[in-house]
Amino acid sequence: MRESTAALLIRQSMRPNAASAACYHQAIALQKQAHWLYRTADAHAGLADLLLTQNAMTEAVAHVEAALALLSKQGLVAATQPFVIYL
Repeated sequence: MRESTAALLIRQSMRPNAASAACYHQAIALQKQAHWLYRTADAHAGLADLLLTQNAMTEAVAHVEAALALLSKQGLVAATQPFVIYL
C-alpha cells in the first residue's frame, strides 16, 4: 500500500522534531547529572517551544516552569540567550 503524499510529509516533518526533542532531553539529563546550571534554562525553553508546536501544552508548561525556576535562582547569567528564553 502506497503512503499518501500528505501522510509522508507529516511523517518526515516529525523526524527533525523527534531528533530535536531527544537532543533537548539529553542536554537536560547531562546537565542534571553533571550538576551544571549553565544553559539548562536554554534547553528547557527550547524543548518547551518544540512541544508548543506539537500542541503538547502540559509538557511545554512544565519545561517553561523549569526554565523560569532556574532563571529565578541564578538570573540571566545562567542562560546563553536570555531574550529567547523569555519569549
